[in-house]
Amino acid sequence: NILERRWMEREIELLEEFKEPLIMASSNDPFYVVKDEIQAKLEYAKVKHARFQDLLENTNTATNNEFREIRKALLKEVSKAERDLSSLNMTIQAVENNREQFSHIDDNELLDRKGFVRETQQILKRITDDIKSDKVRKKMERDERQRLAAA
Repeated sequence: NILERRWMEREIELLEEFKEPLIMASSNDPFYVVKDEIQAKLEYAKVKHARFQDLLENTNTATNNEFREIRKALLKEVSKAERDLSSLNMTIQAVENNREQFSHIDDNELLDRKGFVRETQQILKRITDDIKSDKVRKKMERDERQRLAAA
């Protein structure tokens, strides 16, 4: 199937792109290392989510193994990214609680960091909410009934 092949090619491109060690955006600040890792996970999750949506709309989810695998992998990837975000948030709190030790991080930089965490949390929540939505659940139930009726 041409569409399936295109999705797999895009997945391979993403994996290749993020396989190499990520380059820090600034100095030796560990924030940027973790941020880069989270961004890579987020991009991967977005691609997987798009594929999930395609399979949801165009296949019988009860009989499509790829759908189940992607759903499981996506939930796992989002969970990992959320844990990384939690760690990143703790580093932000450490900076806030000890401004003197982190004087090289000005208020604007701190606001940018908080904004990144907040925006990323919102994106991950939207993906999770979509995967666990009533719409998805109902489609999966309908497909399962259809599978059983055909058996």
